[in-house]
Amino acid sequence: KHINRSLAALGDVMEALDSKDRNRHVPYRNSKLTHMLQPVLGGNSRTVMILTVPPSLSTAQETLFSLQFAARARNIELGPAKRRVHIKNTAQDLQKLSEQLVGLKSAKSRAEAKASDLSRKLHVSEQAMAAIKMEGTKKEDAFRKRYEQQLASLT
Repeated sequence: KHINRSLAALGDVMEALDSKDRNRHVPYRNSKLTHMLQPVLGGNSRTVMILTVPPSLSTAQETLFSLQFAARARNIELGPAKRRVHIKNTAQDLQKLSEQLVGLKSAKSRAEAKASDLSRKLHVSEQAMAAIKMEGTKKEDAFRKRYEQQLASLT
């Protein structure tokens, strides 16, 4: 019951806002819902309404009321949202952001150069490690051969 009253009051508020007569009273205080939504519905923001409908026969009457409300609300134009932008601050912010972008681009190029240098150093280190490993394998093979020869000469 209370939901339907609140939705009816919301519809009344929306119709009053849609009215061409700007002196018409907008009944925001007719329900808690409309009173709470007053800042949103006043024209300083965009308003979106989403309707969910259950597919149950037990809620058919509520669904019908909801669809009627949605049809009523669909035809209402609350007007465009008002913008409050200070040009002075925007120009200063744009200048700061431009400077920040230049700094970030230079930091990016430095980081890419450093990453390239580190990648080159890693490649050189990997080659050196492979050479050391190969040299160690050769020495190990030579040691093993000498050991086997010494064993053979003892027997």
